Amino acid sequence: MAIEGVLAAQTEPTGRTFALFLESAASADLVAAEALRLLGSGTCRLDDAAAALENVSEPGVPEWLDARAVRLLSRLEARILALRWGSRAGEAAGLAQSEADRLVMLLRRDLCAEFDRVHDEGGARERGWHRAAFAAAFARTVEAFARETDAARAALAGAELERCLDSSP
Repeated sequence: MAIEGVLAAQTEPTGRTFALFLESAASADLVAAEALRLLGSGTCRLDDAAAALENVSEPGVPEWLDARAVRLLSRLEARILALRWGSRAGEAAGLAQSEADRLVMLLRRDLCAEFDRVHDEGGARERGWHRAAFAAAFARTVEAFARETDAARAALAGAELERCLDSSP
């Protein structure tokens, strides 16, 4: 999702604050208005004093991330969630370690695919986007796992994955 007049964009690691670097002829107010519209409710523009504290004056400041780094961070998050939730689901379903490891790998693949899809579409459009994305990943994981093992244990693992989603913020 490109905004006319933006030369580069970065975010800090929480993904809650963006720095937009403008072309010389761009109107900061027009760019800010479009960014606020695209980012949706709950979004605000930092005032000059708060912006000065963010330690970003040009693209490439180390603690700020460009789109490539944000995607890599998302994939890291997917791997961490897959390990945490897949292990929990494997235990709840009574899977052998090798089966639980396979479940984790399938979940990792499917969560990474969902994060990549969201990035490819230009980013999340609303808060809570992850619920539908993760539910879709869980469904694909459980379906693939059921083909490799048996439907009953795959369903137990799937039910635990849904509980993981219910307990996530």
